[in-house]
Amino acid sequence: MQTLVISCGSPNGNSEILLKTALLAAASSSPTITTSLVSLQSLSLPSHAMPNHLEQSLDLALTSIPDDCPALLDAILLADALIISCPIYTRQPAGRLKAFTDMALGPFVDAAFVSRALKQNAAGIPRFKDYVKDYVPDERVLKNRVVGLIAVGGAIGTEWGSLALPGLQQSIFSLHAKVVDQVIIRGCPFPGESSFTSKKIGKSLSLTLSTEYQKKIANSITNHSVLIEGVEAINLAKRVGRSVTSGIGKGYDEATYLGEEGSCPYCHLDLVVLEGKGSNACECGVCGAKGILETYGEGRIKAVFEENSGTRVVTWKGKDNHMEEIEKTGKILRPKMDGAFDKREEFGKMEFEKVDFPSQRGDQKWIALFKDATPQNF
Repeated sequence: MQTLVISCGSPNGNSEILLKTALLAAASSSPTITTSLVSLQSLSLPSHAMPNHLEQSLDLALTSIPDDCPALLDAILLADALIISCPIYTRQPAGRLKAFTDMALGPFVDAAFVSRALKQNAAGIPRFKDYVKDYVPDERVLKNRVVGLIAVGGAIGTEWGSLALPGLQQSIFSLHAKVVDQVIIRGCPFPGESSFTSKKIGKSLSLTLSTEYQKKIANSITNHSVLIEGVEAINLAKRVGRSVTSGIGKGYDEATYLGEEGSCPYCHLDLVVLEGKGSNACECGVCGAKGILETYGEGRIKAVFEENSGTRVVTWKGKDNHMEEIEKTGKILRPKMDGAFDKREEFGKMEFEKVDFPSQRGDQKWIALFKDATPQNF
């Protein structure tokens, strides 16, 4: 069984240290597991589209940039388990992961999409050949796959990381991979955190923060600084590694979620979107499950989600319903596409004042620098 771990942060930074900790725990839990580590920072992931994408980027100044995107996708599809560790930037996962997700983990590796395409190909009904050249569905998308997620941030307050785990889940749900554990680590603003203690942090902030908030920060640093021996952060990372090992080889419905529970029983997170307009209807902002707000106890409120909700994007039913929706929409729009293509061409011919960039004016000095550079230079 192959476990692939993906670091989305700085080399040997907090997220990578925790990832390696999870990897060691996973490997020690089972002698049959083989492991590989990939650092997104070390890869060349240009912004142009991969071959199966519907749209190709325009006006590429450099077409000879090495592209590691297909090789990384291949490694993901070969893996039986994934562990992704990512720093939190501006309340969200690092943008490099989102860029890779958009380039490689979109509809063409959606499990329901691939399943339907394989069935129709077997029946002699090729899908999308009229506007996706040489599309070949990859059956490896459909293999059983489990995932562990780790998000690492510097802030203490929950408001600074509330979009982290929801964002990480969006990167893998198209594969129909089962998240078996997920953790968010707070209070780690510096790489390694090895030189800080709770006492030093509390003292340094004494001029600007209340005593109560100093204690809150000090406790968080004590619990989460990733290189302080015996702290909670290391233990949480180990737990993620062991959870992944326990689920490896199992199907989506057979693998057991072992992380902390949230308001939503399907993605186990707490991001709830209110319908508003005086209604008590709501939905999960991560997986799309529908529900309602109910009161209980002494004026408390909780979200109660539907059983077997057909809108849950993390389930096969939700993905399949989405495919039916796309097919119905396509049947309605396809007869009208000729006129749309003509209008689109008109927009393509429009010219506007542009910002001048070295890569787009053929600056040979800049091009040479880019070609000779390694990813770590950026």
